[in-house]
Amino acid sequence: MGVEDFEEEADRILAYADFDKNGTVEFTEFCTVAMDKRLLLSDNRLKASFHLFDRSCNGKIDFNEVRDCLHLDSSEND
Repeated sequence: MGVEDFEEEADRILAYADFDKNGTVEFTEFCTVAMDKRLLLSDNRLKASFHLFDRSCNGKIDFNEVRDCLHLDSSEND
């Protein structure tokens, strides 16, 4: 999967999860999407997964946090 493909997929997933369309995915949105896909995930696993991406610990996941978590270099887009 190329960088462009990944970015398109990440944008699609984030847009799908961002129900209030404010540009970030809050914990409740994250849980809703995760629960929709995986009904058997425990609350602890959901929180751990969310906090893996929420590196700023502000209760929101933005594109930069996803990119950083997945170790993508933004210079690869140039």
